[in-house]
Amino acid sequence: HSFTDNIVHLVLARTPDAPPGTKGISLFIVPKFLVNDDGTLGERNDVHIVSVEHKMGIKASPTCVLAYGDNSDGAIGYLVGDENAGMRYMFTMMNNARLGVGVEGLGLAERSYQKALQYAKERKQGYAPGAARGEKSFIVEHPDVRRMLLTMKAYTESMRLMCFKVAEQIDVLRYGADEPTRTEAQEMVDLL
Repeated sequence: HSFTDNIVHLVLARTPDAPPGTKGISLFIVPKFLVNDDGTLGERNDVHIVSVEHKMGIKASPTCVLAYGDNSDGAIGYLVGDENAGMRYMFTMMNNARLGVGVEGLGLAERSYQKALQYAKERKQGYAPGAARGEKSFIVEHPDVRRMLLTMKAYTESMRLMCFKVAEQIDVLRYGADEPTRTEAQEMVDLL
């Protein structure tokens, strides 16, 4: 796409002589264009998108299949952090992204509740218990509709509490006074 001048891919890869399994995976950034020493964009790196993954979830987060080195000796990638620590870095990023996905879900649930409540206050149908005959009742006055709305509200408020709790524990994890406090916060983040 042409939304930005450069695209940087985060790539998990194994270096030569890396330990087997996930302990030997490192994290790299592989730019579409190499960056010159003066900060300007240089030549095109030999990395190309082959296809975009079709997945459930956040459609705006493009996951794609990449091809490296089709027109040269290979694409250039830059190691992020320590060698063989790629999975740890990726899970750190993914844990923070999970909170964002949770907050996005909360926003959708809250808006759904608001729209359902608004509709229930406007729609008339049947007679609520104790209502005078002749004038139909708003459906918000029907006990089962109230139950459904309160269930939606309870789920939404529970989601909000969980998002706040995870955010709080991420802060404790980053800024906790001592190692036991940070370890406990990490366990809570992992659980939630």
